[in-house]
Amino acid sequence: SNLVAAHADHEWWLLLGADSLRDFPLWREPERIVELARIAAVNRGNSPVPGVDEFRNRFGDRVDVVTMPGLDISASDLRQRVSAG
Repeated sequence: SNLVAAHADHEWWLLLGADSLRDFPLWREPERIVELARIAAVNRGNSPVPGVDEFRNRFGDRVDVVTMPGLDISASDLRQRVSAG
């Protein structure tokens, strides 16, 4: 919160994978987090975001869903391709 206090004129965002939104209420001090920052739940493709309605019921309108194109590639496959050049 020192960072937030030092830059009070900024709007802070926490980016997280949309699949993490469902577990967000189990995080340490989730109310404090949404007090300090808006949540951007990044969703791959157009699949439904689990937990977005429950999040809004508990924390209000402090979450936005950001949809990005889905890539049909796993992280391990991508790392292997990069290391192979």
